[in-house]
Amino acid sequence: MSAIFASVAIAAVVVPIVAQLRLEREQRAAREPHPILVTEEEQLQLVRQILLERRAFHVAPLGENGRLMPVAPGPMVLLDTSVVLCDPTSPDRKPDPECREPPSFFSFAAIDYDNVIPRKLRIELVHANEKRDPIRDPGIPEAILRPRAQIEALVRVDAWESFFRAYPEADGYIEFSRAVRSEDGRYALIYVQRFFHGTCFSAGDLHYFVRSGNGWRRIGVAGIWVS
Repeated sequence: MSAIFASVAIAAVVVPIVAQLRLEREQRAAREPHPILVTEEEQLQLVRQILLERRAFHVAPLGENGRLMPVAPGPMVLLDTSVVLCDPTSPDRKPDPECREPPSFFSFAAIDYDNVIPRKLRIELVHANEKRDPIRDPGIPEAILRPRAQIEALVRVDAWESFFRAYPEADGYIEFSRAVRSEDGRYALIYVQRFFHGTCFSAGDLHYFVRSGNGWRRIGVAGIWVS
């Protein structure tokens, strides 16, 4: 009989501990990054929407008198491959030149954005963009799809003069990450970098969307860097 009581007593102690350990393991696994890419069509939807809403971040150039010129936003040259996002804390990080430029993993994981975009999804975005992927032509006048190497070479040649000789109607160039979605498919996150010349600013932003009907509705924006 004493053996039975002892077994019951041990079980009363061990079972809750095992259950707690299992719960902690499940919670830890839920916090770990498991990036889920959006579909190709969803990626196109997000890219189109951001490009069509460019007026929200358009900066008009300054005239000789120092006043803003009433110039409507022109098209952007869209790079044909995605942005590489880097995690400098990773032990197997390769010395990719992209990792020396903004944005960085630390800015994506900053607590400043926790009230705007879930941290887990932000970190998953970084893990999902460790290499370049093709970006499809969105097929809208607001974007001119061109090879990345070609555009970056033009900008390096003579501080943008060659770029604007080749694309006089463009405001600059823009590039996107591959977007990720939440496990339930309701939310999506994408990173955008845009580069302007002269008085206009360049910047990188996170755009957070919720699914709305057959499309997406933006519910949050977080600025990662600006210059």
